[in-house]
Amino acid sequence: MRLKRVFKNLAVLATSFVITFIVAEFLLAAFDVSALKDDASGYRKSDEVFHHSLIPNSAAEFKTDEWNIRYNINSLGFRDKEYGIKQEDAFRILVLGDSITEGYGVEIEDSYPKQFESMLNNNSNKNYEVINMGVASYSPIIEYLVLKRKGLDLQPDMVVLHYDWTDIHDDYKYAKLSTWDAGDIIAIKPDLQPGSTSLFFSLRDFLSRRSYVYQFFAQRLAKLTTPLIPGDIATDRLIFTRDNLTSDDYEKLFNNSASHLLK
Repeated sequence: MRLKRVFKNLAVLATSFVITFIVAEFLLAAFDVSALKDDASGYRKSDEVFHHSLIPNSAAEFKTDEWNIRYNINSLGFRDKEYGIKQEDAFRILVLGDSITEGYGVEIEDSYPKQFESMLNNNSNKNYEVINMGVASYSPIIEYLVLKRKGLDLQPDMVVLHYDWTDIHDDYKYAKLSTWDAGDIIAIKPDLQPGSTSLFFSLRDFLSRRSYVYQFFAQRLAKLTTPLIPGDIATDRLIFTRDNLTSDDYEKLFNNSASHLLK
């Protein structure tokens, strides 16, 4: 009799939890409390060569509390229009970079590569093509691969690389995932988390993309669960901006990117 009462109480508790979860999902969605709006899986993916990339020929909306913009990805896997064989009168410029180059949070025509293109064409009789090859969280080690494997086929007359201080940390991280052959980098493998193929990981991944309740708590607990040690190259993406580093520290950190920038 006692065991039966325990199971009954557990059933009531489980049912209450499910009902509460469903109601919370509805309320958070209805009142726009959670920031669950963008399902990046529709246009971003893991990549066996470039670590991560945009999905070729995909299209999706990118929604947050601050913006609602459109992503249209070309056949090369970049947020730009299609580019074929370069015309004789064209001066073609490739722009490599991270989220700032990609145009994170703005429409593609408002990204700085496209504004650059408009400025050039409005003040010249030449035909300038500025091709946006930026992808969020790219850094020189990956941008070198992008240029070598995709960019050079477009016959650029100039290459512009956007470099910022987060690239120091990213190059350090991606170098640990790099594959080399004959002294040259050939791939940056995705950093799969331990247990990433487990049922628990799959469920967490699904909830992170679909559940307002999950996102609501994940956003608020992120600072508690994400390790950050200021000045630690392994965890601090802004390490190069810290004011407690010596000249030798800065030089050592910059050398993580220097060889890839030279290439």
